[in-house]
Amino acid sequence: MAACNGPAAGDDGGPCLADGTCADGLACVDDVCVNDGGEGEGEGEGEGEGEGEGEGEGEGEGEPAAGTCADPRAIEPGVVQAGTTVDAADVATGSCSHFRVAGPSGEVVYEYVVPERSALVFELFDTSSVMYVRTACDDPDSELVCVDGDLTLLRDVAAGTVLFIFVEAFVFDTSGPFELMISQFKAVESGATCIPLEERCVTPGDSCYGPPDDKTCRPLVQLEPGDPCDDDNDAEFCPAGTTCTGGVCEAS
Repeated sequence: MAACNGPAAGDDGGPCLADGTCADGLACVDDVCVNDGGEGEGEGEGEGEGEGEGEGEGEGEGEPAAGTCADPRAIEPGVVQAGTTVDAADVATGSCSHFRVAGPSGEVVYEYVVPERSALVFELFDTSSVMYVRTACDDPDSELVCVDGDLTLLRDVAAGTVLFIFVEAFVFDTSGPFELMISQFKAVESGATCIPLEERCVTPGDSCYGPPDDKTCRPLVQLEPGDPCDDDNDAEFCPAGTTCTGGVCEAS
């Protein structure tokens, strides 16, 4: 079969009766041989799948740190870290881990490098765990603090100090989820100007007190009856049974 002044039968654009009458790579559609798209699809699928799968798997996947001294987890200030002591390795013990009885209680280890001299507050949102902090992960004698509560403070930590924070199940059968957070504050010496809620005083007994325009790290002072007082100065307070009236601590 041939077409006048047109493609020959079986050629691209030529007449056909069935797929078998068209040349290789052509299909018979509405009695005309056309490109069946076989070559185009083959090239497109090969390039697309090869590049996409290779890049995606390489960049996206990765195992989290194990949470051990050999592979501690990272932690950032102000960010709540969720974890669990379930199936955690039991290789360390804090000085306040008093109730380690009847079986092992695993722990999860975090590492934090202090960038500048700081006061650090550690919060553990779980009453079934204890928390302790060391400067050498595998050395119990380097422990700085151990608490079986939910909050603790390190007042003065030097820049560059490496801290290892352990969260350990309180008793072997209390393993479970927990949340841990570090809050970091600039450490301020006694007598120096400070910013409440943003900075912490390094001297025990000091807090950021004083008139609104003169906050310094200082101890809280209890006045005596008849002493001058200032309601705007939170570094001083009148004794029980008196109030600051007209600038003097008077009986209430």
